[in-house]
Amino acid sequence: MTSKDEVKIIRAAIKCYEKATGAKLNIEKLSVLAVGNWDTSCDVMGIPYKEENNSSWSKTEEHNKKN
Repeated sequence: MTSKDEVKIIRAAIKCYEKATGAKLNIEKLSVLAVGNWDTSCDVMGIPYKEENNSSWSKTEEHNKKN
């Protein structure tokens, strides 16, 4: 996302997906990583912000760079 307006678009897309599939996005298991000049005071669907990327994917990438 590059603007706060896109949060509304993504929220609508997620609601549409949930309605169509019966699946439910688990906000408690998510986090947002702000990149660049993103305003972290902007609420993104109640998902908390992270200071850094600690995902297992980024750890795999770091491991592969070392080897």
